[in-house]
Amino acid sequence: MLLDVEVRVLRVLEGLRNPEHRRESVGALAWGHGGAAAFPAVRRRLTELLRDADPDTRRAAVSAVRAMDRSAGHPEILQALPERLRDGDPGVRRTAAYALGEAGKAAPEVVRALAGRLEDEDPEMRRAAAWSLGRLGRSAASPEVLRTLTERLRDPDGRVRRAAADALQVMGGAAARPDRRRSGPLRNFSYPAGGKP
Repeated sequence: MLLDVEVRVLRVLEGLRNPEHRRESVGALAWGHGGAAAFPAVRRRLTELLRDADPDTRRAAVSAVRAMDRSAGHPEILQALPERLRDGDPGVRRTAAYALGEAGKAAPEVVRALAGRLEDEDPEMRRAAAWSLGRLGRSAASPEVLRTLTERLRDPDGRVRRAAADALQVMGGAAARPDRRRSGPLRNFSYPAGGKP
């Protein structure tokens, strides 16, 4: 038997499929139903929406995961989010990367998937992957990740270089130190003043 709040959240999730209601549905999940991912039916439905055929629905579902604090840390969702890093829609890929970083779970498959996106042709995706690996911190600091982040210190995009340097600094990677001049000033590793990236 579903609880009343669970039924309401499932209705809000259905709004992710409707272009006219997507933004307000994500907002409602962020403000009123952050803990809703504790309900198995909600996690199942959110996982289905993450795999929906429509890219706008997938993007909204990933945004909902980000909005529902810590929902990305549930095993069902943690399995679906790395798949979205290979999504055909760049917005879905980037948002999934940020959600994985915010989840704070450095599962091996998550770290591998994010590290693989450091080579993406889209500089925004490379930056999101570096940022997220930095959020995962020392638990993501395998030799392969440190090597790939160090290579990103020579990325043609300055924002990617800064994100890689920040991630290496958080991970304690000594490799960030020699290239600071080229990567720009290091910032404290936190959200920009306007909120989430």
